[in-house]
Amino acid sequence: MFIEELVMEGFKSYAKRTVVRGWDREFNAITGLNGSGKSNILDAICFVLGISNLTQVRATSLQELVYKGGQAGVTKASVSVVFNNSSQKSSPVGYESCKKITVTREVVVGGRNRYAINGHAAQAAQVANLFHSVQLNVNNPHFLIMQGRITKVLNMRPTEILSMIEEAAGTRMFETKKIAALKTLEKKESKVKEIERVLAEEITPTLERLRGEKARYLQWSASAAAVAALERFCVARDWDETRGNAQRLEDQEVRAREASDEKERETARILGTLPAEVDATALKSRERRAARAAEDAERCVVRTTTRLRNARKDLEAIDEEEEVDIEGARRARCAAEAIYADAKAKREAAEKDVSELDGATRARDELASARSELRRVERDLSAVVAEQKRQHSQHEAEQKLEAEAQKARDEALRVVECFRGWTTEPPAPEEDDRNWKLKADRLEAQVRARLTDEFTTSIAGVRGPLARLVRPVDRKYCAALEVVAGGKLYQVVCDDEIVGKRVLEKARKRVTLIPLSKIVSRRLQRPDVAIELVGYEPEIRKAVEYAFGTTVVCETLEAAREIAFGDRVRCVTLDGDVANPAGVLTGGASKFSSDILARLFEYQEVLSRGRAANSARAEATKRRDEFRAYQRLKTNLEIAQARYDELRGAKTTSDLTDELNELRAKKARVGQRVAAASEACEGLADTTERRDLGAFTQAERAAKNAAEEAAARVKQFELELRMRADRENPAVAARAAVDTCEADHAAAMAKRDALEAQRAAVALEFEEADRLARERDDLQARANSLHQEAKQLSHRAARFRRDKTVFEQRVSDLEKEHAWIHTEKQFFGRGEYDFESKSADRARSELEKMAKAQELLSKSINRRVMGAIESAEKEYDELVTKKDVVEKDRAKIQTVISELDVKKKHTLDTTWQKVNHDFASIFSTLLPSAKAKLEPLAPDDILQGLQVKVGFGRVWKDSLGELSGGQRSLVALSLILAMLRFKPAPMYILDEVDAALDLSHTQNIGAMLKAHFTASQFIVVSLKEGMFNNANVLFRTNFADGVSSISRIIGADDGDDQVDPPKKKKPKK
Repeated sequence: MFIEELVMEGFKSYAKRTVVRGWDREFNAITGLNGSGKSNILDAICFVLGISNLTQVRATSLQELVYKGGQAGVTKASVSVVFNNSSQKSSPVGYESCKKITVTREVVVGGRNRYAINGHAAQAAQVANLFHSVQLNVNNPHFLIMQGRITKVLNMRPTEILSMIEEAAGTRMFETKKIAALKTLEKKESKVKEIERVLAEEITPTLERLRGEKARYLQWSASAAAVAALERFCVARDWDETRGNAQRLEDQEVRAREASDEKERETARILGTLPAEVDATALKSRERRAARAAEDAERCVVRTTTRLRNARKDLEAIDEEEEVDIEGARRARCAAEAIYADAKAKREAAEKDVSELDGATRARDELASARSELRRVERDLSAVVAEQKRQHSQHEAEQKLEAEAQKARDEALRVVECFRGWTTEPPAPEEDDRNWKLKADRLEAQVRARLTDEFTTSIAGVRGPLARLVRPVDRKYCAALEVVAGGKLYQVVCDDEIVGKRVLEKARKRVTLIPLSKIVSRRLQRPDVAIELVGYEPEIRKAVEYAFGTTVVCETLEAAREIAFGDRVRCVTLDGDVANPAGVLTGGASKFSSDILARLFEYQEVLSRGRAANSARAEATKRRDEFRAYQRLKTNLEIAQARYDELRGAKTTSDLTDELNELRAKKARVGQRVAAASEACEGLADTTERRDLGAFTQAERAAKNAAEEAAARVKQFELELRMRADRENPAVAARAAVDTCEADHAAAMAKRDALEAQRAAVALEFEEADRLARERDDLQARANSLHQEAKQLSHRAARFRRDKTVFEQRVSDLEKEHAWIHTEKQFFGRGEYDFESKSADRARSELEKMAKAQELLSKSINRRVMGAIESAEKEYDELVTKKDVVEKDRAKIQTVISELDVKKKHTLDTTWQKVNHDFASIFSTLLPSAKAKLEPLAPDDILQGLQVKVGFGRVWKDSLGELSGGQRSLVALSLILAMLRFKPAPMYILDEVDAALDLSHTQNIGAMLKAHFTASQFIVVSLKEGMFNNANVLFRTNFADGVSSISRIIGADDGDDQVDPPKKKKPKK
């Protein structure tokens, strides 16, 4: 690779574009007068090669490389070098396919520095690597020998000479890379330490903390999954139970309705079989009439008895008067009676024994009859005594009952007045309290989800969110009031800042407080201000003024705009549109999205309706109870009235006393009969024991015959006596009167008995009517009971229907709230939803416990820990990976450095021997009878440095100071050329290296270069003909009008110009 073309524009003294062509690939020389720009050609080449040490191009800054520092209108310096790259052996790495390589570098006043390779922008490092690959390191150039370089080589220390050997051997670039690698290694070492420090101090503690938090989070997550599964089980169980309850209630409703219908049918049947209602009043009237008729008949019997007694007395008187008259008749009768008596005596004597035996039997019968009569009388007596006592007690109760009856009448009249017009029981309220309670609970849940209400009960002095403390006067103002207050509705009202501080300490989320002791409020003195549209407690007036006191509510947007822009007051319409005094109108939404006040208003309305319904239900229940009490009072009044009438119609105490006395007398008489019958029975019993039954029978038969005969005769005498007595008128009249009285008495007795029988029939009929009434009452009570049961069953059916509706709504709510029920309900009752294997109560208890534990655990977990730990672990892994990579790179670099150090030492040793041989050969050629060598400072270590030794004959000089100036220059030049021969670079630049030599040595150097260095391109600047006469191409520089120019001469004597001269500007007229 060699230079074919050089293009300069604005570089140093070459102000115009100058193109230098026709470079020889071996030996090129540049000559000219001092200051004509010879060295600027070399500086331009070094500039393109990427020189960074500007002192080598005789400048202190890049701006100085621009023509006249950019002061002459030229603001850019640009140099392009075209290299011939036809030889692939010497081609830069990566550019083997390029026949030509054009490298351009330009610098602009102001600091912009740009490289280009083949017209493409490139970095400085890319250009440096290109030239480094062909041994053209311009920042440590062994190919560049500038002015004074010979002297510099002579003054080099051993280490600097070693550096030249390294550059020639190609290990200098390795050393540079090694130094850079060692710096990188140090950086990597510090990076490793920094990584270890970060891992130890930051990442690892953070990672351990995050791992602990992750473990807690995973525990919480697993527990959350268990809670979710248990919650799903409880929800499924609740859904299943609710649906089962709904089905059960539906069945119960059907059964209740069927039972109610059956009860109604039974009631209808009973009512159909009720006996006809008997007119108890008519019966009682008939009974009273029969009783009065019986009493009249009794009085009639008493009168007839008296009359009969008087008639008999009259008859006895007449009989006594006539006794004397009929004495004779009686004596005759006595005679007849004597005969009759004798017969009768015989008969009685015969019958006595028989009659004694029959008398015992009759006496026993009489005794039994008397005793039976006695027992009956005693029973009657006991009944009358009991009846008397009962009458006495009843009399007292009657007086008491009279007072109670009067009181009951008054109460009944009052109740009747209250219930006048009521014919049926008041109906129960239709609305079920469960419906409004469910609706209220749903609204309360919706409000609680949007309002922070957790501190109202837990911290004293916290009144709650402002939205809960105010109530719009009308629902239509809710949207406007919510826009007026905005976010203040969700702020929590508290008494003072101390309470607020406690709230903030316990709050789990962000909350804004309104302390009543500190809040500054303001209120507009207008009737249409928003605060007039809300109700509130006086204690929170300042908070309400703070939220609603400065905004006006208007009906329409036009009114709002007029007030806002006229009175400079913020206005809100009923639709939620806002008119701001600043000129901003806000609105247009179809509906106000946040309806917290509307929901609270509806919630309070539902509560009010529920309370009203409860009051109405209580009032209705009270009225039903009063109506039922009225019915009971009415029934009791009727019963009491009937009882009272019955008592009034019963026997009086005096009647019972007379009957008691009569029964006691009758008891005494019957007792006497019993005693007499008992004595007769005892006597007859003793006699009959001594009699013979057969004798008694014969005597009885004879006595009976005699008695019958005597009786017949007695009857005949009695008939005769009566016939005689009939002839006596007074006696007959008396007897007629007696007979009449007896007939009247018998008729009265018969009438009395008939009336008593009629009275008894009426009593029986009354008893039958009473029985039928009782039976009717029983049946009516049974019918009423069945009807009541039917109503209760109907109510139960209605309640079942309502409860079923509630359960069905609950099922629907559960399905809406938990969408997974639709897909999972087919698995309910088995698998994870096996309700038999797990008790619902136990599951709910476990869920409550786990939920509480989960809530406590959730307060101590970091929910973002998974992302954080993933990031931390990723960072940790990255740092560990980087550390491993850095450590591996460090170990690899150290290994490579160690290996390359060995190779470097071997290469340097080989290079030193080759350069040392060429150095001695070239020096002995340039200076016959002299010799030179490079000798290591340490015999066994070349890396300590090399020093130049020169000898003449067999004597080696101790130092170069013993040589002349020309000899020292030849030594330095020989060393340089020896290194050039070791590893030739494609190009060498020599700048007046022959300045210290005489003409013969200069001519020898030129001839030697032309003969021995044909593989490289030499560019030599020289003022001596002995040097450039040996060049193949000679360039001559010239300086005119402040601008340098260059011309090419073919051969040393040819003057043809092969360089494009710079274009000259025409002079201005």
